[in-house]
Amino acid sequence: SAALELGRLELPKAWPNRVRSKVALSRPGRSALESLRDVWQGGPARRATVISPFFDSDEEENRPVTSLVALLAQRGERVLNLLVPVDEVHLNTVVLAPKSLLGAVPVGVQSDLFVFHPEEGDGARRLHAKGILLTSGTWTAAMLGSSNFTTAGLGLSPTSGHLEINVALGAPDGSDEDKALVALFVGCFGDTLDPSQVRWEPLEDEEERPVLLPWGFSRALLEPGP
Repeated sequence: SAALELGRLELPKAWPNRVRSKVALSRPGRSALESLRDVWQGGPARRATVISPFFDSDEEENRPVTSLVALLAQRGERVLNLLVPVDEVHLNTVVLAPKSLLGAVPVGVQSDLFVFHPEEGDGARRLHAKGILLTSGTWTAAMLGSSNFTTAGLGLSPTSGHLEINVALGAPDGSDEDKALVALFVGCFGDTLDPSQVRWEPLEDEEERPVLLPWGFSRALLEPGP
């Protein structure tokens, strides 16, 4: 397919000014998060920021959070910023994400919840932004593309998931590229949310729902016509 061909593209590992790049293809058994390792340089990241319109609805575990935190330093200051879509219902703030987003964060990692605040003029597509940002103080890396922050979107399951295309970029702290990547995320920070003062109602991505076959069918094959 075209997506697989794009996934085989070999971008230059290093651009001028030490910028690194990688096509980040996700599919079952192939995590898009690994591309962030490929464009990383120096000591481990200490801060991660996530923007996504959809999250796993599982309230017991959260594989995306666990996998992302594994990319951070194992000790010292570590921060996870989660920018989430919200609704206001009868004066109540409803977070359209599972509470497991915070429950999966290990002890020692600070987790902060923010309203996703779109830039002016983004209109109806404001909640389609998807990205992950890692920073260490000396290096910055970001992954931008079609992957939601879900197990299926990031390719974290060995047997099921989506085929998604992203681009991962890495740049030295203080470079023009670093400033541009950070600005993409900083502009989306809204108000801080108090987890104890919100309702949690995960919004499921319709594309991630399993396809149900008619009664009596065990499988179906698609044979496109001319």
